[in-house]
Amino acid sequence: MAGAKLIVHDEEVRAALRKLQALDRQAMLAEIGSYVVSATKARFRKSEAPDGSKWQPLSYVTKLARIGGRKAFKKRGGLTSRAQRTLGNMLPLIDRGHLMGSITYNVSGDSVAIGTNRKYGAIHQFGDMAGRGRKVKIPARPFLGLSRTDRIEVDHIMRSYVQGVMPR
Repeated sequence: MAGAKLIVHDEEVRAALRKLQALDRQAMLAEIGSYVVSATKARFRKSEAPDGSKWQPLSYVTKLARIGGRKAFKKRGGLTSRAQRTLGNMLPLIDRGHLMGSITYNVSGDSVAIGTNRKYGAIHQFGDMAGRGRKVKIPARPFLGLSRTDRIEVDHIMRSYVQGVMPR
């Protein structure tokens, strides 16, 4: 059936196709991008991957470095109150919030891309060896991707745009 054509003589169908062609895809993709960025940042706060699995917790060494190393301990032992507060609020991939804050979207043509401009984002997404001599194993903590709920919401956004231009 190479070169097959569909010829529509029904004016109502032709009008609907014209409206569908005029659909503001850029606005739809921007709404999808904005939603996915929000959902991704929410997963940072829950320390979970798009598939719902929990991220591996921070290592003891990372926790110690973040609370200030030796300065975090009292002379008679135990942690200072500041170190205890810091330790209690500590989440993987959120130290100062730069990675989470860098998640953004870009609409280009008929697609939307969600990601980060932070070079270290890839090592956290996929995991790899890092540090001096690449001796430290950074576990994968996937933060980019669509959860099941995200897929449903993206579908809802797309349907609402299409339904907005189609006759009832």
